[in-house]
Amino acid sequence: MPSPLQRNVARLVSAVMAGVAFGCVHPYEQPNVNEPHAVVKVRLSYHDHPGIQLTERIRLNDYDIVMPPDETLRATPVAQAVRIRPEPAAWNISSNFYHTYTTTTLQTTSYKCGSTTCTRSSPVTMTHTVSDGSCQQSLTFVPMTGAIYLLQYDFLGADQCSLLCLRQLPAGGDQFITEPCRTIPNSES
Repeated sequence: MPSPLQRNVARLVSAVMAGVAFGCVHPYEQPNVNEPHAVVKVRLSYHDHPGIQLTERIRLNDYDIVMPPDETLRATPVAQAVRIRPEPAAWNISSNFYHTYTTTTLQTTSYKCGSTTCTRSSPVTMTHTVSDGSCQQSLTFVPMTGAIYLLQYDFLGADQCSLLCLRQLPAGGDQFITEPCRTIPNSES
């Protein structure tokens, strides 16, 4: 079991790696409750955990959906409801399990010192990141105002994941029936 310090370092490394891997984060701004919108429940389920660290990215058009932090590599599914505008919604969900290791090598440099050539060796430490398994899926649909959708991402292993969109229709009480969303082809495909 990692210590609290190891978990904090791992979170810091994850945040830095996510920034390096994905560039700047542009958080999605939800429409106000009184503006036309649909609700999408984004649910992430991990059925395999091939590495000791995890980065994930949930994109809606050109914006990032920020999911709740998790120190257990998503040992249990997580979901978050997001209000979205009734316009084409291009979703991309990706995840990467990875580990890091550090190497130290001696770097020798030569330089002029008077009439001779001098050399100096100094240690150079580098941290390397190795992907243990990643996957990404995309889909696009046009949400209807007032509708509720479930966007289900399942990570099954390296290069094995699925993304499913279902519209939830009330069936009385707290029950729903579901029907597949009408997706439209992604322009990137």
